[in-house]
Amino acid sequence: MKKTVNFFTILSLCIFVFFACHPAEHTHVFDKENTAPEYIKSAATSTEGAVYYYSCACGAIGEQTFTLPIEATLLFEMTESGTYAVSGYTGELLHANIPPTYLGVAVTDIGEAAFSGCTSLSSVTIPPSVVRIGQNAFADCTGLTAVYVEDLAAWCNVTFKNYLSQPLHYAGDLYLNGELVEDLVIPGSITTIKQNAFYACRSMKSLVLSDGVKLIENSAFSSCGNLASVTVPESITQILYFVFENCSKLEAVYVDDLRSWCGFKFYSSTSNPLYYGGELYVNGEAVKDLVIPDGVTKIGENAFYRCQGITSVTIPASVTSIGEGAFFFCDNLTAVYVDDLAAWCKIAFADSSSTPLWDAEKLYVNGSLVEHLVIPDGVTSIGPYAFYSLKSLASVTIPATVTSIGVYAFYNAYSLATVHYAGTCAQWEAIEKTYSWDSYMGAYEGSYKVICSDGTLVKEGTKVYRQLITE
Repeated sequence: MKKTVNFFTILSLCIFVFFACHPAEHTHVFDKENTAPEYIKSAATSTEGAVYYYSCACGAIGEQTFTLPIEATLLFEMTESGTYAVSGYTGELLHANIPPTYLGVAVTDIGEAAFSGCTSLSSVTIPPSVVRIGQNAFADCTGLTAVYVEDLAAWCNVTFKNYLSQPLHYAGDLYLNGELVEDLVIPGSITTIKQNAFYACRSMKSLVLSDGVKLIENSAFSSCGNLASVTVPESITQILYFVFENCSKLEAVYVDDLRSWCGFKFYSSTSNPLYYGGELYVNGEAVKDLVIPDGVTKIGENAFYRCQGITSVTIPASVTSIGEGAFFFCDNLTAVYVDDLAAWCKIAFADSSSTPLWDAEKLYVNGSLVEHLVIPDGVTSIGPYAFYSLKSLASVTIPATVTSIGVYAFYNAYSLATVHYAGTCAQWEAIEKTYSWDSYMGAYEGSYKVICSDGTLVKEGTKVYRQLITE
């Protein structure tokens, strides 16, 4: 039988052979980052990465180039003490893992501006060997999100040259042994917390300072924006400047010993965690009616500054001085209680911000509201600010034993219109009166009368005395 070949079969075979021998023209797309040796344009240096040509999928080499980031390397230099400091880095640094040693020698320092401007840096691990971090070491490290440490005592002892030497300024989150620090407990074995130690630690929500901690240096907890509560032990002796500045969410301060709290030295108003209007808790109880323990002789600077929780304060006769800002801006304070008026007259108030009468405006002696004040016989001096802003006061009786009246003693006691003085007019005029002792007393223009044993003196707004002859 005669075989035949279909015409269309032959045609298809011819077409296939034609295109197989004449492939379609290829269009190059140079979008591949190939780091094979044949694509290199220039090798890496100590400061610049290797430069390569982009390639096509077919392997062809293009004309445009890309730079391969070099592997980041920490740089070191020896300190004067013979240890090493991290002085800088090369490459694109993402994570800085500071080693505890370099060439077998301890790494104790991170140098000035060592990582300044490293916006690619997202985390840093700092070993216990580091004891100093130089000025601006982490300035403009805006990409930082985490700081890792393993030894809390060592971290509290680091000397930070300024706030930009603290990586937490940008990072905010501190990790201790891999755990995010939210509820921080400082053990009593740590007696000093160095300057800026936890500056801007925004992960921290509560802070417990254990008994044994004595000194907190400048700005140690400043800008901890989520810190809500602080527990302060009686072992504290000094809290330096701005320790809790910008901790605006602080709402509770816990202490066990009010006597010790009165003796603390707060170097600035924002050193006191009460500054942001938080409540004071003594042995777990919120303090509304503050009773200063008997035997306390001094209420320190800024002790109750801006404490919004207290509504009254009782001050014993043992108190002889009250520091600047001790009761400033206690807006809800409405009453001051004392039981020894002679002792009250002797208290050395630092200024107007130290007297609780600034806000309270009412003084109670032995439980009775003072409207007609009788200074006890034998008192020789009415101290500065003693009855400052005592608006309930209508009259005062002053014994002849008084020889001096301090600055602002009756300032702004504008209801006080009458002074009864046991001595003569001449004796009254001989009393040493410090400037502004009677400013805004007896109405705002300062008009009142002094009834003496031999006549009456009238003070008018012109501050000129006029004697009225008695029969």
